Amino acid sequence: MGRRRAAWAGLDDLDADIGLLQEVARPNELRMLGMVPDAADRWETALVGGRGPWRTAIAPLSDRVELSPRVTATFETATSASDWVVSRDGSVTAADVVNDGHRTCTAVSVCAAWEMAAHRGYADASAHRILSDLSMLLGQRDNRLIMAGDWNLLRG
Repeated sequence: MGRRRAAWAGLDDLDADIGLLQEVARPNELRMLGMVPDAADRWETALVGGRGPWRTAIAPLSDRVELSPRVTATFETATSASDWVVSRDGSVTAADVVNDGHRTCTAVSVCAAWEMAAHRGYADASAHRILSDLSMLLGQRDNRLIMAGDWNLLRG
């Protein structure tokens, strides 16, 4: 997504209720209305050696649904055993999708960050950590889960 205006404008043309977004730079204030995370939250992703100025996000694209955020924490920010801890800040965003006051599903946007090893970039380890992070949601029998993302996996 980034800051490309065409990408943001393309969301308006979709006949969809939500958008699961990756590599999102902080959008303007009008776009932030109802978006998860909220404008007050950090808009960055933890990377090896620093932080990137983007993150995953979930955007409401219609007035048919509301988004109720599923709060994540990192090992450094968790305050209790009941916190949902994710391994890389900004790589997982989740929200319950609410329609007419009832949760219909949980939507999850993910992005597996690149890492370097032996002069070659790979995201396999990041993807595996995300799958482990999602285990908290996968154990809930009464909840439908919709997940999409940029896994950055390469063949060969």
